[in-house]
Amino acid sequence: MGCEAVNPFDISDELRAKFKVSGGKPNFFDFIAEDLYEMLQCDGILIDAGTRSSYGCSIELAVAQAMVQSKSKTFHVYHTSEQWEEVKTKCII
Repeated sequence: MGCEAVNPFDISDELRAKFKVSGGKPNFFDFIAEDLYEMLQCDGILIDAGTRSSYGCSIELAVAQAMVQSKSKTFHVYHTSEQWEEVKTKCII
């Protein structure tokens, strides 16, 4: 299936590097905007049970659920590692 995993922590590192060039530091909204932009390019999201209390993750989950409801494109929300393992076996990550 040719899947590629996108890690928000990698996105954060790249964003910090971009801001460092200009001498600035990204704020919370910069990180959320970049994460959401990248998520909108994806076909699904894995929500780790340990991150559900995170404000940023709750924003990402709300957007992901809206994407599922809109049905404008196929998008999946995986809540358990078992669901994700099923996907990984079908993908090259």
